Amino acid sequence: MSSTAIQIVTPVIRELGEDPSDASTAQQFSDWIADAVAELVNEASDWRFLDGTQTITTVASTASYSLGALVSEIKAVVRDQTKTRLRPTSERSLAMYGYDIDLAGTPTHYISSTYSATDGPSIRLWPVPTAVETYTVYRVTDPASIGQNSIVELPPATFIALRHHVRSSYYTHSGETDLADRYRSQYSISVRNLQRKYAYEQDTSYVFQPRDIPRRTVPRGPRLPDNY
Repeated sequence: MSSTAIQIVTPVIRELGEDPSDASTAQQFSDWIADAVAELVNEASDWRFLDGTQTITTVASTASYSLGALVSEIKAVVRDQTKTRLRPTSERSLAMYGYDIDLAGTPTHYISSTYSATDGPSIRLWPVPTAVETYTVYRVTDPASIGQNSIVELPPATFIALRHHVRSSYYTHSGETDLADRYRSQYSISVRNLQRKYAYEQDTSYVFQPRDIPRRTVPRGPRLPDNY
């Protein structure tokens, strides 16, 4: 479910008798919800709900595409027309083996290139696309980029934990430590419930593998050595 940070926290603002239309109040609670998301993400090694996809549409002769500020990691890139998974590479590897970075053709590789706080990571396809096609990017959400009006793609089940965390922050800020501790305990209980449902607990070997994508990863055309 997609919601903005302020939408998630507005019920708590009203519950606590504060005014969600006040700019400074909205900003403070948005900061608290961002802190809550960041802490929640660190509660488990691999939350399934942070995995997602987005589609990029290529433009002929354009190699680079921004993915947005809420993306922290690229797990895979798939050419939709053939369900072919592109291989990761780097400009250095291409140069090392004598490939032209500006070679045009059907992309077989991708490069995770620059990262900016406003646009997130950009992805470069290689060879440079010569036609309009769609590619699905399997990626992970970056909680550090969440702001007041950011779209937060989290399941509603997480909102309970996040709101308990915000209540705890509010009462800590107000100096009411008993209430802060109470909601901190409620947050911890909610996190344990979420871990049973959404986390790869004790599974550090999880590797992304789209179920519907063939193992053949590189179509005919320019190809790098296996040890690139």
